[in-house]
Amino acid sequence: MGRPAPFANATAGPAAPPSAKPPVPPLPQPPPPQWGPNADAVAATSTLRANLARIAPLLLFLLIAASFFVGLEWFALVGRSGAVRANEAAPHGLVVDLNHDVFDPLRLLAAAAPPPISRGEHSERQERLAAVLRSAGAAAFVAEPGSAAARYLVGGRGVAWSPSERPMLLVVRAADAALAVVVPAFERRRADELVTDLPTASPNAPEVYVWQENSTAYAALAEAVGGAAAVAVDGETRAFVLAGIAGEPGLRVVEGSRLLSQLRAYKSEAELALLEHANVVAKAAIALIATRVASWPGFTEAQVGWLVERALAGPAGLSDVWSVALFDEAAAFPHGTRDGKTRRLSKQGTLVLVDAGGALHGYQSDVTRTWWFDGAGCGKHGGSGVPPPDEVRRAWETVRLAQVAAMEQAAIPGASCESVDAAARRVVTANHYGEGYEAFTHRLGHGIGLEMHEEPYMTLGNAATLVSPNITFSVEPGVYLPEKLGVRIEDIVCVEAVEDDDGSSFGKRRVRVFGPESTSIDDPFKDHLPKEQRFCWSRMASCSP
Repeated sequence: MGRPAPFANATAGPAAPPSAKPPVPPLPQPPPPQWGPNADAVAATSTLRANLARIAPLLLFLLIAASFFVGLEWFALVGRSGAVRANEAAPHGLVVDLNHDVFDPLRLLAAAAPPPISRGEHSERQERLAAVLRSAGAAAFVAEPGSAAARYLVGGRGVAWSPSERPMLLVVRAADAALAVVVPAFERRRADELVTDLPTASPNAPEVYVWQENSTAYAALAEAVGGAAAVAVDGETRAFVLAGIAGEPGLRVVEGSRLLSQLRAYKSEAELALLEHANVVAKAAIALIATRVASWPGFTEAQVGWLVERALAGPAGLSDVWSVALFDEAAAFPHGTRDGKTRRLSKQGTLVLVDAGGALHGYQSDVTRTWWFDGAGCGKHGGSGVPPPDEVRRAWETVRLAQVAAMEQAAIPGASCESVDAAARRVVTANHYGEGYEAFTHRLGHGIGLEMHEEPYMTLGNAATLVSPNITFSVEPGVYLPEKLGVRIEDIVCVEAVEDDDGSSFGKRRVRVFGPESTSIDDPFKDHLPKEQRFCWSRMASCSP
């Protein structure tokens, strides 16, 4: 629509006098609006499209590269959020999908688990025990079902029989290494079925001795060992059973745990393989939960511990799992307190201590890791990325140095258990955390095998030497400052002989650590997860607290 014409030109009027000024010419009018396509705009658009077409392959390549290298962390978060989600009705308010890809590294490790101890090895154990019994002048070894001794000698659950007020006893004779069982008479049929599955060093099936309800198991035991004799009784035997054996005419009780511990302290290659695997997967489970699952602010101590247990019992393939998760000042108590475990991972940073383990075919794992959660987590969920305070770093590095010192001491031929403990304690003292048990409040370590805590014990006052090779124990120094913090690093190690080229060892020893060590507070889980795995985000994402 154009502008209207001036009124002066709208109609003719009388002629202006000659002296009047000439009329003002009309203002130039703008062109009418163009409602059709503009030629210049069309040309510009065509040029832009042509340029985009030329660079489209490059843009696509850059987008893919960005998704692959830069966006992996985002994809990791998406995957992780699918592995764990909140649900107030679920245990600890969480639901975890153990089939999620995030747990693939644990499944890969579990697939390589070694087999249980063979029947042949159990038979060899019975023969070695019989030889030890003969040397000690004992006629037999006696244990109750389900005990570690019974599991060591016959495998499985150590005779699948629940202890009750009616004693059932497993017997190993010194004379011929033959097995026998003592059971109530009304359980004879069940016992006959049971003993056919037991491994035995004797060519004959284990004998079954019965006792009636108006008699005692101890008279039947005396018959099983051949009358008056000394019997070595396992240390786990219940007090009333021990008293019954001691009170049976002709039977004399000798302490049996020390005799059997001589054998159990030395671990066979099959035992070492089981212990190593159980501890490797325990370390991987802690690392995975710390760096890929419970790795952003808000998780509580109870939730972190529960997630570790779920990972251990599920994809990691362990049984009898357990955990202790402690944050900040709560970690000053090595096993925690009954305070509700409600502390949370904080954006301001949190010191986290997790002690966890489980069993593989009965053989135990026991691992402690302490790390600094920097508040940012994997993927930086709005956190601050707070570095560990100097006090935390100093305590952590002191504990690590103490652990190294203890391992070096254990490698010295003839080293005593107390000297290994003392080596770690000297480092703690030298770093101004006090002497004795002031800040390092517990022993250095304990033996481990079918039991989590067994001989030998690395503690002051234990002068026993690490004579036998293939001894396994924990090395777990700590620094605990009440109301402030607690740091502990724990690994299971094996002291083994070092052979020269000619096969001789000449007393040389070395300490072998089961699985990766935690060597730096800045990268506490280095090498804890398998590197060789099928392609997935967890292989590519670098995500450590």
